[in-house]
Amino acid sequence: MVHTADEYDIRVELHYGDFTALVYEFPSLSWIAETEDEARAGMRQLLTEIIQEMLVSGEAIPAPGALLAR
Repeated sequence: MVHTADEYDIRVELHYGDFTALVYEFPSLSWIAETEDEARAGMRQLLTEIIQEMLVSGEAIPAPGALLAR
């Protein structure tokens, strides 16, 4: 099954005046922006690119946590 960026829970935290978006399943990724919406959108775009790269290289894509909890 191919997962999309929209399936992952993007957590946004405020750090030192900037918003940082994080995704549990991809601990090495983060996106910093001036607003919460920009952080979330940036992370969603980054996830889309990373998932595409993983597909091309044949890497296993982590299942979204919401799917694991079912």
